[in-house]
Amino acid sequence: MKSSKQADAILAEFCWSAWAEFGVSAWTRKHQDWCIDPEALLILTGCLSATDLRLRGEVLDWCATNEALLSRARTRTLLRSWPSAEAWPAFAADLTAATGKSWEGAAGGSRFQATGKSALTLEDRPAAIALRIRAVLGVGARSEIVRTLLLAPEARSWSKQELSVEVAYTRRNVHDAVDQLHAAGALRTLESGSRARYLLDRRPSWLGLFAPLPSRASASASLLRAAWRLRCASEAVHKFDQDLRSIEARRWWSEIEPDLSRAEWQVAQLPTSKSSWSVLQSFQNDFFDQLAAGQWQPAFSA
Repeated sequence: MKSSKQADAILAEFCWSAWAEFGVSAWTRKHQDWCIDPEALLILTGCLSATDLRLRGEVLDWCATNEALLSRARTRTLLRSWPSAEAWPAFAADLTAATGKSWEGAAGGSRFQATGKSALTLEDRPAAIALRIRAVLGVGARSEIVRTLLLAPEARSWSKQELSVEVAYTRRNVHDAVDQLHAAGALRTLESGSRARYLLDRRPSWLGLFAPLPSRASASASLLRAAWRLRCASEAVHKFDQDLRSIEARRWWSEIEPDLSRAEWQVAQLPTSKSSWSVLQSFQNDFFDQLAAGQWQPAFSA
């Protein structure tokens, strides 16, 4: 299994490539066809901020001029389900200084200095679909709902509860946004028992407005949260002796696997034996390498 330092370096490589799709000054782009989740990427970057200071500086520089396209409310919601993030408070303090807005969990003084190297890049970038929708519809639950429905299979319908989990806004905000979109004719309903289910109406018009779309809705909050949990697992499980490591591996996997399944990433089957630790090690090594390289591993064929 990769050490926490190795995992941090690989995750930082992913972050550089993902932020490059938004216009952050970076050298490589390996995720042009992934849908990048802005707030999940921001939190993951904050967790790595003590590891890669140049990444920290360039992302803060981008945020300083593009804060209007980021959601502090959604960040707050995602942080509630995020694994341990010791570096986040200091990063959030810098983020507060950079943007002039208060961010959840900020603590300590700021070290922010603008670099002026980054710019906002939205047009003709499939990976920037989330920000492009926000630029048109505004930052809020409505934009996340439209993004979710636009990137989902056309025939799939969603309940309000399912959308609340997916878009990471409060249930009330999502319910209100669904009602508003439905009243405006943007959504149509399918009756399913006592609960209405929703689909995007006039889909070709939405496609024409927000194209190009990524072929993978892959860098989701669920996937990036699972990535950080895998990194935390590599650090935590090593503290136990050999006899307990497989037990701890299965405990960590019980939290990691649901996020990977929700993100539709191909997952390993951990055995209920002492070999579960070695299986998790092998999976983690492959996962980080594939994530950084932009090699999507779907759970099933389209």
